[in-house]
Amino acid sequence: AWITSQPAMAVQPSMRIEQLLTALGSPATALSGLQQFSKVCREERELKDVLVRDYISAQPDCDGVFREWHARVAEHQGADCDKVHEAVMHILWYTASVPAARDTGTIILRRIIAEFMKSIYHGLSSVRPNDNRAALGLLTSLTAQGVGAARELRRTFDFTLKGLGTLASRKFVRGSYINFVFRFLEYGDADLSRFIIEAKDVLLPVMKGIEKDSARLTLHLLSLIHRLIVSANLSRKTKLVFFTQQTMSALGKLYESPLTVDVEDVANAPAASEELEEHDEEAQKKASATAAATHTFRSVRDAVHALLLDLCAHPVNGICFPVKAESKEALVQALVKGAGKEISSNNPALLRFLTSLGRANDDALVRELVLKTVSACPDILPQYLEQAKFSFEPRLSLKWLANMSLFGKLLSCSGESTLVGGACLSLAHRLDSTFPPCFARNLQTHGLQHKSALVRHMTVQTVLFMLRRFCRIVEELEALKREFPAEAAFIDKDIASMTDAAVRRLADAQTLITLRQAMDQTAASENGALPYTALLQVLRLYAERVPDTLSSVKFDFAKLLPASDTLASYPEPLQCALLALIKHARNVGWHTPLKTSGGMSSFGTLLLLYTKTRCRPVKQAARELLYAWMLEAGAIASVAAEGHAWLDVAPANVEFAAAFDTAVREVFNDPYTYQDAVDSAVAASGSSTNLVPRLTAAWLAHVATQPVVHASVLEYVRVSLLSLSTALPSTAPLDHLWRWACSRPNARGNDGVESMLSSLRNDRWVQASRVATRIRPAAAIDSKFLRDEAGLDGRLAALGKDLCHVLPQRL
Repeated sequence: AWITSQPAMAVQPSMRIEQLLTALGSPATALSGLQQFSKVCREERELKDVLVRDYISAQPDCDGVFREWHARVAEHQGADCDKVHEAVMHILWYTASVPAARDTGTIILRRIIAEFMKSIYHGLSSVRPNDNRAALGLLTSLTAQGVGAARELRRTFDFTLKGLGTLASRKFVRGSYINFVFRFLEYGDADLSRFIIEAKDVLLPVMKGIEKDSARLTLHLLSLIHRLIVSANLSRKTKLVFFTQQTMSALGKLYESPLTVDVEDVANAPAASEELEEHDEEAQKKASATAAATHTFRSVRDAVHALLLDLCAHPVNGICFPVKAESKEALVQALVKGAGKEISSNNPALLRFLTSLGRANDDALVRELVLKTVSACPDILPQYLEQAKFSFEPRLSLKWLANMSLFGKLLSCSGESTLVGGACLSLAHRLDSTFPPCFARNLQTHGLQHKSALVRHMTVQTVLFMLRRFCRIVEELEALKREFPAEAAFIDKDIASMTDAAVRRLADAQTLITLRQAMDQTAASENGALPYTALLQVLRLYAERVPDTLSSVKFDFAKLLPASDTLASYPEPLQCALLALIKHARNVGWHTPLKTSGGMSSFGTLLLLYTKTRCRPVKQAARELLYAWMLEAGAIASVAAEGHAWLDVAPANVEFAAAFDTAVREVFNDPYTYQDAVDSAVAASGSSTNLVPRLTAAWLAHVATQPVVHASVLEYVRVSLLSLSTALPSTAPLDHLWRWACSRPNARGNDGVESMLSSLRNDRWVQASRVATRIRPAAAIDSKFLRDEAGLDGRLAALGKDLCHVLPQRL
């Protein structure tokens, strides 16, 4: 409270303008006056602008300063010129930042170029670091006057000065040299930037010894490179002049740098125009202690990683050269001629850099850089895998697992399909990118037969990545074939060639089947579900894209379905993978009874899963597979016509699944008997055969021959027949089928079915009445009319055309 109650005291400057003018007026005190002036500018920054402004107002041409400068040069006291250089530098920084003082800055610039360049060259050639820093600071402030000043300095300054580039590696001078050369890129135009980058031994020397710099100086240099070169509007050719193999190697070494700096310290760092004390160990320790206390770090690794991501993987700012894009017509013509482009690599510089890193398998940042670069330039993938010298020989070690993880990610991220940047690659290049020789068929087999479960799983995952990439290529070729049907034969030939080569480069299907039998025991466990799911996905892609390899194995894929309880315990992704494989497989004996399912076939096991699962993808996959098997058995004629009536109301119990399984297998084993029964029943009623599937006859025969029928089964038959009868002109075909079922050997009849059939006509028209009321609530529908015999003959005309379409769906 006492402090806040006191009146504010003005800060007294250590030097006033009167003192400066007085000192400059006498040759004996001029040099000491300039020293005091520079000290005030360095240490009392809040008073610096006031002092410089007052001096420019008093001497717009800065005669006092130039008079002393002439005196220093004339007396050959070059050792003292650094004090004059520093003083002029502070004045020029003020004129660069204050628009009203620009004219003074221009006057100073022209006078220095005309009279004092030799003094600056002397400071640059001196062996004293202070002389070097003062001269470089003066040149930097001259460049900051604007584009015109930068161009004028380019025309007059001797960039071939002997020893100029060596200043970048001198102790206590390196930071000033970095600021000097990069100010040309910041304040100059595109031509000036290109000149500085391409000038010999001007910009490139700043990269020498970067790994020895302090964290603060390194971050400063990386930010300048990122902002003024990588993100600048420069051509790739110009950028490659700077990013040579030595430059890229120096940047790559920074991934090993442990240096960190506090983010707030970076934000509050001195302006770029001022010297960065890169070798001040006490300042380094202080910055590290501050950063440790605040837990806000920015590491050199993060900075160089951000720079290299933009440089190597950015399509606009980067130095990557994508394959020239071509039209789809040109791609098709290339396929027709069978002359895809043989591409070694459009990016040899990036390829050499990535292979030189060598730590993509155990360093997260390097791995991200490699993945994104390969994704942007997929043409380098085969050469990268060949030159990186990763070992893929299966063995249980962390290094091998890291190699395989990187390998799988490279296959997943590189290239979307056959088109790499829109260009058609040759068949050999596509195959080497999809099935790299570094992980050949013998290595795949070795990994699949390894005694370690982890090695086997990683091998399966890698094969899965290769197959997915292969499928993307084939899918795009098929899309081209649909778009250009006239050239379909040539595209088919290309697909066939690639498929044949894939069979030769992939592991044998028998090895995968043998592995499945070993993994089947642990499929339901937490640790075994994921590897088993991956293996089933591999087998599914084999069945979908290279089916002949699985057909030669002669394995019944219906055996993959375990007992219903075991199947229900599988995780949902595993269930989906299993059903997808069975759907695409050719050799599926789904109708064979299984000992593990109490005599039911795979159809009954799958039906139980369908009725009990709550997972929509599993339910949909099981439904599609059940209908596919019903169509294969001939139990139904078409899913669109009447198939949905059979599973919509299926109860979830074993008795129903066993009855349904029996009915479908009966039709599969003896289709002609049931077809004859349906034909006879339909012929008697004058209806269409397609409206009465064989499954109806099989259900009625099953119910008629069973001594005891479960209540759920009887109710299912009633509801299904009721739904089916709405599409028939009358129930006569169903009556004929029931009489045929009761006349079969061992038939016992069923009172419930007979009473159901007798009331079926009334039941379905009562249901029709309810549906019609919901559809047309304003329409008056007489229920007696619906029950009347005459009304039955003309029911469709009474209800209207829309009711004919809605009734089967609603019921």
